[in-house]
Formats: sequence, C-alpha cells, structure tokens
Amino acid sequence: MNRWRHHALAAYVGPYVVFMVLLQLVAWVKVENPLLPWWQQGPEHWVYPLQTVLSLGLIAFWWRNYDFRPLTKSTIWTGVWVGVVGLILWVLPAELNRRYGWECEWLGMTSRAKPGFDPTILEGNAGAYWASIFMRFVRLTVAVPILEELVMRGFLWRYLSNLDGNFTDVPFGKWHRVGVTGSILAFTVGHHVPDLLGCVIYGILISFVALRTKSLGACVICHAVTNLLLGCYVMETAQWGFW
Repeated sequence: MNRWRHHALAAYVGPYVVFMVLLQLVAWVKVENPLLPWWQQGPEHWVYPLQTVLSLGLIAFWWRNYDFRPLTKSTIWTGVWVGVVGLILWVLPAELNRRYGWECEWLGMTSRAKPGFDPTILEGNAGAYWASIFMRFVRLTVAVPILEELVMRGFLWRYLSNLDGNFTDVPFGKWHRVGVTGSILAFTVGHHVPDLLGCVIYGILISFVALRTKSLGACVICHAVTNLLLGCYVMETAQWGFW
C-alpha cells in the first residue's frame, strides 16, 4: 500500500482512469423510457456522484505526490482571468445559435438543450433535486479540474516532453512543442463534436497559464473558474448538453 501511495504515474493518471471507466456506466444503464425509474432514465444522477466521491478519494490518497505551487497572488489571478475568458469563448458559439439561430455543429453553433445532465427529471423530489445539483457542481468545479489537469498538464505534457526518462523530472510548464500539442489534442478528443473548437481554444489558453505561471495550481484554478461559470450558465439557460 505504501509503495502505491508514492507511485507518481498512478497518482497522476489513476483518478482520471477511474473517472472515465465509471462514465461508461451512464451509457450502459441509460434507457430512454419515461415509464422507468429515474435511476434508469437518468443514471448520471447517481453515476456522477459516485465518480466524484471515488476520484476525490483517490486524489486524497495520492495527495503527497502533487505540487500545485507556486500559488501567489499573480498566478492565482492569471488562472482566474483566463478562466473567465475561456468560459466566454466556450459558450459563445452556442449562445449565437440560441439567440440568432446560427447553425454549425463543428464550430459549436448548435443547441445544447439536450442531451445532457438534466436535473428537472428530479423536480418531484426537492431534496434529491438539490442534492443532485450540489454534487454536480462539486464534480464540475473540484473533481474534474484537479483530475484533468493532473493527467493532461501534470502527466501527459511532461511525459511527451521526456519520452526517454521520468516525466517527474520535467519541470511543470516547461515549453515543449510535442508536450503542449499532445496535451491539447488529448483534452480535445475527450469531448463531443460541438465542443471540439472550444476545446482547442481552451487548451491553448490553459497551456498559456501553465507556461506563464509554472503552476499546476493556477491551471486547476483556471479550469475550476471556467467550470463554475459554465455551471451557472447552464442552470440559467437550461443548455444541459454543456455538462
């Protein structure tokens, strides 16, 4: 157990792998039938909390392997303002579709009303409704930013920058063309077609944060700010397909 606790590769990649494996449960269990119970109609309402708890548990288990520094006023504010810009650019194409009907899926100009995490399926039970939304925001603003930044910028970027050695030997945020490009492409591949352009742009923005601040923590903050604002946008507009 102690050996695994200090295993750098497992620490950076493990939480993400568990998260993605559990994500497949949604597709396996989900059945589009309004006569079925909620846990079959909307399995994301129990799978997502399970993902969140398990992935955060693994992050806590491996916490000593991570270095989020430097976290200064400057690096934090860089993460915050880039996170705000990232959110604006991410939702802009869909907002153009929503307001003006501009349609182009590859550019993200398409409706996000469905499919997605739609909490209205639980409106008949106020407790379950708000508990589901709360856990969705914890997943969105805590679990996802940490585990994605660990694997994309913390591991993959550095691994591709030093194929002949240990990725932990590469300082965080060190420029390497293959490392930067690979992390952006991997981040993009994990999303749906309407998000592809947004992923590329956001990958460039968060790579800028990594290069400028040399701080994994700043990248996590950037990601968390974007996701928090995205969650607020989704709740306001009912564009459930964004999450």
